[in-house]
Amino acid sequence: MVTVNANATLPGQSGEADPAGAGYSIDGLHYARDGKAILTDISFDVAPGQILGIIGPNGAGKSTLIKLLAGEIRPDRGSINFLEKPLSQWRGRLFSREVAYLPQTLPASDSYSVRELVTLGRYPWHGPLRRLSREDREAVTRALEETDSMRHADRLVSTLSGGERQRVWIAMVLAQARRFLLLDEPTSALDLAHQARTLELLRQIAHQRGMGVVLIVHDLNLAARYCDRLMALRDGRLVAVSTPHDVMSAETLTQVYDIPIEVFQHPVDGRPVGYIA
Repeated sequence: MVTVNANATLPGQSGEADPAGAGYSIDGLHYARDGKAILTDISFDVAPGQILGIIGPNGAGKSTLIKLLAGEIRPDRGSINFLEKPLSQWRGRLFSREVAYLPQTLPASDSYSVRELVTLGRYPWHGPLRRLSREDREAVTRALEETDSMRHADRLVSTLSGGERQRVWIAMVLAQARRFLLLDEPTSALDLAHQARTLELLRQIAHQRGMGVVLIVHDLNLAARYCDRLMALRDGRLVAVSTPHDVMSAETLTQVYDIPIEVFQHPVDGRPVGYIA
């Protein structure tokens, strides 16, 4: 099962804090491993209902940042607040009802049917002993329908194409979480068409459900097309976080990737398009 750290305490005993418009707020985040700084002085906010795409070269600290937001690891300094409560005060299952984390390397799932895999996302809601409730079944059905996976519900995951399988994993985390999805390179193994379809699906989920989505994406032009905001990292430091139009500048991208990059405006919709000069 893919979920957040089960050891992570909760805001009060109910875990039902719901301040309007609240999401993540990160301030002065530092994280080091084996004496080497991985992330240094990272500060930003993420609101519900938007997609934040994290871009940057390999080794920039992108996956580490996603793990910190998921509660998989803890920062050395700085604060991570979720729904206006410190992340350290959330307890596993209650946090897992709000936030789902999908790592880049997924656990084995070939022996499951599509419906069985998506149903695993309801574990934080019913635990190991209770039967599925009507609410659980409705959440699974909705997730299957929203990801166009209902037609595969009785197939084994092993029989699906890469794009179909990725949609099923997204359906699983959709069945799990109410507020945020944290996705580490969800399009990395897909061809261009499936990358675009997956990102379009995530944009619809964010805007229609009002969920926050934080994802790592390497294709700059797809990121600019489908993300509401972009965060650029280099060497563990925040270079920029803003709208795609602001982040996708020749100066910023050249600084981030250490290679000459030029940007022009798409003639149809005006979005920024980058290319190596």
